Amino acid sequence: MADDALAYATVAELAGLYRARKLSPVEYATDGLRRIDRLDTALHSYVTVTPERALADARAAEAALRRGDAGPLCGVPIAYKDLYATRGILTTAGSALLADWVPEADSACVRRLQDAGMVMLGKLITH
Repeated sequence: MADDALAYATVAELAGLYRARKLSPVEYATDGLRRIDRLDTALHSYVTVTPERALADARAAEAALRRGDAGPLCGVPIAYKDLYATRGILTTAGSALLADWVPEADSACVRRLQDAGMVMLGKLITH
């Protein structure tokens, strides 16, 4: 899937492609991680990229789609601002005071979006 046009697909378009089995959340997450690797050296938007987590989330989304119990956000990629506590992932909020903080729980918004089946690609830089 080398088509960069898919990088600009809407949530509704992605959901339709997933449900028609024309696109897999695992393929899309893999492509997204490749784009981050290719472009972020110039953009510097990610403080943390979470490839293992992204692929695990994408596999879970794919399973939910196969079972038929996936919601509208299932398989959609997301990157959280580094302000939001994310269980097990370094969360610095751009502060030296939090340079080593790895939360034991997700913030409410992260938990809700993860419960909806979104695929976490990483954490975005906060100033």
